[in-house]
Amino acid sequence: MIEVIVVLVIVGLMASVLSPAM
Repeated sequence: MIEVIVVLVIVGLMASVLSPAM
């Protein structure tokens, strides 16, 4: 289950970084 949490965190960080660019 830890892997799922890590993936969610990475996706959240990428979304927060790419959102302003878009």
